[in-house]
Amino acid sequence: MGLGSDTLFEYLLAGHPNPTTIASVVIEVGCFRLKQSITASNLGFKTLSFDASPKKFAEMEKQFEQLPNDQKSRMQLFQKAVSDKSGQVLQFASIGGTGDHAAGVDLDAGMQKYVNAPNQGIINVETVALDDIVQNQPPDHSVFLLKVDVQGHEASVFRGASKSILNGKIRYILFEYWVDALDQARNRDFGSCTAVRDILIPLVDAGYELFDLSLTAHPKAGKSVTRDYVQRYFRPLNFDEHCNWFASLGASDRQKRNSDADGSAQGYSMGYW
Repeated sequence: MGLGSDTLFEYLLAGHPNPTTIASVVIEVGCFRLKQSITASNLGFKTLSFDASPKKFAEMEKQFEQLPNDQKSRMQLFQKAVSDKSGQVLQFASIGGTGDHAAGVDLDAGMQKYVNAPNQGIINVETVALDDIVQNQPPDHSVFLLKVDVQGHEASVFRGASKSILNGKIRYILFEYWVDALDQARNRDFGSCTAVRDILIPLVDAGYELFDLSLTAHPKAGKSVTRDYVQRYFRPLNFDEHCNWFASLGASDRQKRNSDADGSAQGYSMGYW
């Protein structure tokens, strides 16, 4: 699809006939900022916004407090880590940037600040499973859109939502597809493509139709990197070939960094939607 994730998010919301009357819910996992939840709630959706990072959650609360009371009544904020089970404790690496992630995962070069500050900002966060969240919604509510952006922890989020997905309780799902981070989170080698079996195949088995969006690299990579990726992208239909193509971008970045004399180069392939 020739759309970015932000554009598609707004496009899907705009296509709903009347979110207030039909009592539709938007769930955002890994908010970073509250912007998209604010957009959804402004249109009449009930929003549930999750972020495990204390610093980012504090910023979300500041944004929330500036909103009209009527809009705030449709919003709920949770400083919890969405995962495969509720009521557990997840160690979380939280410096406060876009790269905050589940601890113990050595993410790629965009996470250089964590390499420079090992074990800083490691906190314990309570977990919650989306199946429990969905099940606890009022009977007349339905989840219209789920957005997930959790730096490689997506497979755990989807396992915790497996019943809701299988039973068709979530209409649309929008998620970051960063295959290297997903492999790292499973302690597997780069290119193992665990995301195919952990996420893609279960979605298809549940009856979902999958689309990939327009290709973008991390903002720090520069427009030339994104342009180069787009020119080389041929959209294979086979899931494994599709995943291997994305993994090749990460491999190219790592090779570039390893060849740098002083080790300062940083690759920014990052994730895709």
